[in-house]
Amino acid sequence: MTKESAALLVTKYKELRAADSTGIAKSAYRITVRQLESLVRLSEAIARAYADPVIKEAYVREAARLLQRSIIHVEQEPIDFDDMEAENVDKDNPIDTNAETEEQLGPKKKKIQISYEKFRSIVDLILMELHKREIAASKMADENADEEAQSRESGKRIKALLGC
Repeated sequence: MTKESAALLVTKYKELRAADSTGIAKSAYRITVRQLESLVRLSEAIARAYADPVIKEAYVREAARLLQRSIIHVEQEPIDFDDMEAENVDKDNPIDTNAETEEQLGPKKKKIQISYEKFRSIVDLILMELHKREIAASKMADENADEEAQSRESGKRIKALLGC
């Protein structure tokens, strides 16, 4: 491998990582050392295909292009929510499905749209809060069990003192 090819290989790898870091999770990279190794192996394979003992810059460029094309980019659509307040419909008195006016149908539901990143952040916050509540409930249950055991023990002592 020539020095120029090695420098280009590093540059292409950095470009792949930079392009990947603009996705959903900006701190999590899908382009890892494995992809760097793939870039090297592809460059070597292209050189062998041309029966060339030296890996040239053109081979590195082609390897980078192939690797870039093979990476699947998953795009997440924004999440749509119906306005929760608009869902206060009397279930015992359903709306006439043959109604023709907006007054008969009731107010239209307002759509709320958030990005997938915000949705994931909200989900994570909810899960953290649920975890905190589970821990608090577990501690409370342990304390209640301790209090019940102490109460039973006190009851036994009282009965013993009374001779029951």
